[in-house]
Amino acid sequence: MGLKDFGDLHDKVTDILKDAPKDFKYKGNLKIKAYDGIELPLKLEMKPFDEKGDTIALELGLKSKPVALKKLELSPSAAKKFKLSAGDDFHGISGLDLTVSGDPAKLGELGVGFKYDKIADTILNLNVKPSASEATLEVVGSPMKDFILGCQADLHAGLCIPTVAANYGCEGFFGGLLASQQMTVFNAYASYEIDDCCKLGGTYQHGGQDCVDEKVKAAAGTWSVGGEYKQFRAKFTGDQTISLAGKYKDYKDVKLDIGGSYNVKAGEMGYGFTIEIDG
Repeated sequence: MGLKDFGDLHDKVTDILKDAPKDFKYKGNLKIKAYDGIELPLKLEMKPFDEKGDTIALELGLKSKPVALKKLELSPSAAKKFKLSAGDDFHGISGLDLTVSGDPAKLGELGVGFKYDKIADTILNLNVKPSASEATLEVVGSPMKDFILGCQADLHAGLCIPTVAANYGCEGFFGGLLASQQMTVFNAYASYEIDDCCKLGGTYQHGGQDCVDEKVKAAAGTWSVGGEYKQFRAKFTGDQTISLAGKYKDYKDVKLDIGGSYNVKAGEMGYGFTIEIDG
């Protein structure tokens, strides 16, 4: 089980418990290869029935050895965002990845990130926003086989209890715990992979109003259980919502994710699909 960034320590469970599509999306992924190993990745997302008017979103990139533009997001309603990355081919320090991110229209509010992974079984990630006097340090390590421990601290907040995450994975089982907001909110995660076709998962939150993990937003005391079999997945949550979805990859470069949800308590139904084309 390889090391990951702090925010991705629970993605094995969140992938299984992914919500069914709630709207209609069309996605296109295109990689344009230029000379001397330069690639221009392009992502286009369309929501023709979006109520906010955010019908088209565009993400541009540039991959090259010295400097890479990881993303430049453009959409009508959202703020423009970009992320520029430079590896050791640019600055000469092995294992160090530098990033600059933010809104290109607000250069004074840009954030700077430093990621270092040359320490054995450890990843260090420091994100600094000079204009706001903010700094966040993340440390992820593996003190023993199959066990990963992570810590996230806001350095600008002075002495405070950091957010702590841990997970363990072995022989198809995966379990994790996230303690946040000064050790007052706890999120538990678990999944079991029966075989390559069948997976089960569940989450539970204790304390707090909203989950700090953006991938699994939940109110206090909320739980969810679900499973995945081949291209189909099902999920049931504590607010009595049932969701079913299926993903089809019959064509080489075309993916279709279609499904719906029904809230038994409120009698509300939702459905949608996502078509993704890779080129």
